[in-house]
Amino acid sequence: MSQRVLITAGAGGIGLAIAQAYVANGARVHIADINAEAVEQITSQNPGITGSIGDISKPEDLDSLFRDVQSQLGGLDVLVNNAGIAGATAPVSEYPGIPGMRYSAST
Repeated sequence: MSQRVLITAGAGGIGLAIAQAYVANGARVHIADINAEAVEQITSQNPGITGSIGDISKPEDLDSLFRDVQSQLGGLDVLVNNAGIAGATAPVSEYPGIPGMRYSAST
C-alpha cells in the first residue's frame, strides 16, 4: 500500500517540490493551500495529487481539510507541516539586537 501524505502549503515552492517527490516515489498526496488557483492548477495537472483550499490556522478550515483527507486518501501516514507565517523580513544586520546576545553579520 502506498503512503498517504498531507502537505500543508503544498501548492508552490518547497511544498510543491515535496509533493512531487512523494508522487514520484509512489505516494498518494493531498495538498492544502490558501491559493485556490494554484491548488486547482496543481491537482488538474498531477493525477497523484488531490487538494484542499483553506487556511490551516482556522479551525473550520482544518476540519474541512481533515474531512477531505479522509475522503480522498482514506487516512494519513505522513504529515509535512510546511505552512508558516510571513512576518517582517530584513537582513540580519538590520534587526534590533537582543539583550545579552552578541552576533555579527556581513553583507
